[in-house]
Amino acid sequence: MRICKARPCALSLAAAGLAVLPHAMAAGAINDNPSGTCIAINAPIFKSWEPKGAGREYKFSVTYTPYTPACAFGCLCSSSVMFGLTVEGTGTWDGKGKAVEHLRFIINWHPISLYNGDWFAQFTLACPKDPWLNNVTCKLTNFTRSLPGAPSDPQLYTAFGFSAPYPKTKISSGEQQAIRTMIVVKATASAIEQSITIKKPTSGALIPSGAPLEVVITNPFGATVDLFFNPKVGTWAGSGGFTMTTKGTSVIVPSSKFPSIGFWTVRAWPAGMPGIPGTIQEPGPRVDFIVGGVPFY
Repeated sequence: MRICKARPCALSLAAAGLAVLPHAMAAGAINDNPSGTCIAINAPIFKSWEPKGAGREYKFSVTYTPYTPACAFGCLCSSSVMFGLTVEGTGTWDGKGKAVEHLRFIINWHPISLYNGDWFAQFTLACPKDPWLNNVTCKLTNFTRSLPGAPSDPQLYTAFGFSAPYPKTKISSGEQQAIRTMIVVKATASAIEQSITIKKPTSGALIPSGAPLEVVITNPFGATVDLFFNPKVGTWAGSGGFTMTTKGTSVIVPSSKFPSIGFWTVRAWPAGMPGIPGTIQEPGPRVDFIVGGVPFY
């Protein structure tokens, strides 16, 4: 680790052009050429993403224990002191032109006590496209932060300067392509899920005892569809259930599959999709029907 000895030190996300600067610069000022930066912090690493509303949310993080960053030009430094550092980032794209990047800095065991703490910087951006999936220029529209200060000397360490481009976190081209592929897969899966309905039997239909059952579904994508059948008395009975599979739009269930009269449920769901019949994660759509008449209790 390198610490400034000759002048006030500053904390920065150097790889992305982010810096905490001496008070000589106005607080929250945009500075295209940050100077006076003595402790450089590498940008956090991309970890995961997930859909959020009409857009997406990205997660970044990196932990260093100990952290030994490079010293900026012009600083008198020492490499004999080490500290703990965690940088976490969240990038949110709303799908309409707004991006929000939240960066969290957790610093421990730093010899300059005012550096230690749980700090954050948040950038609100206007972007023509998702900036984590596209090389676009974003405009900063708002900036909020909670960063180290020096209560005994507010002139020493209060300002936060940073420079374009935004956002500070980045995703590699290979990871971008993998995300684009998954977006298409998720969109296709969602369309398949929504396209499948049960046309027959209808809700509450009475199936004569000893007769086969014809199940008719909509399946415009020709997907492999699992049909889950379970006897049902108030809640899932568990025993006696079975599964049939089709790539078409209908299947004939032999009467031998229904060993006794009673209430039954059939569900239709694309094969391999999440969801476990008979649990809180049970998929749909669902139709309840009766085999052999109304049972007497």
